[in-house]
Amino acid sequence: MRQDAATLLLASGLALQATAPALASDEGMRFGLSRGPASETYAPEALSLRISSFERYHLGWRWQPAMDTRVLLTLSRGGYSIADPDFPGTIHQRTETEGLVGGMLAYEMLGGALGLGVGYAARLVEVMSGAKAPGTDPAFLFAPWQVFHGVAFLADYRRPLFGPFGLALDAAAMPHGFAQLGDSRLALPSFWSVSLNPRITFWGDRAAIGYRYERTYSAVYGREAGVITASFALSGF
Repeated sequence: MRQDAATLLLASGLALQATAPALASDEGMRFGLSRGPASETYAPEALSLRISSFERYHLGWRWQPAMDTRVLLTLSRGGYSIADPDFPGTIHQRTETEGLVGGMLAYEMLGGALGLGVGYAARLVEVMSGAKAPGTDPAFLFAPWQVFHGVAFLADYRRPLFGPFGLALDAAAMPHGFAQLGDSRLALPSFWSVSLNPRITFWGDRAAIGYRYERTYSAVYGREAGVITASFALSGF
């Protein structure tokens, strides 16, 4: 009986090893573009603004030191303009740089590869305004720069569909972020943010097209965007 139990345990261990993630390497660099509408809200000024075109360029790098481990590094840069409804002719031009570094563990699930991990993300927003802030009261719209940063929880899922097509989904959540503003008279309480990027991939994720939804929210400031994304691999051919 004991010998049979030992044999069963050994067989179970071998079966678990056989089902450990045997994932194809997705190392390398990717370049992408996203573009679409967005909106921003400013509670102190009671403003809700529509952004017709929010455009960014993305560069990502993945390193897979082991079959079930990934190291991620992403960088994006873009911008958009806001017309100030309270001051006709005043345009606020925002240039945004965002980066993330993180790590993930990979698992096999539902015929694909699931990745779960954690990282640190930061976003710098530089502001150029067509006029100076009126009066002496601080105004969030006129702050010369803003920095948002914090720990992000990461997830992604990839699986083949048919032929050269596949499905990919990237998600990130920052439940408690921090912010610094370019005007010391202003303060932004902690915020939270989420993003979700489903996409259809071609030829093993060498190219992809999809949709990205993201939201940042606090008691003072909020932003919501839904953009079309396109990307392609710069390596791995």
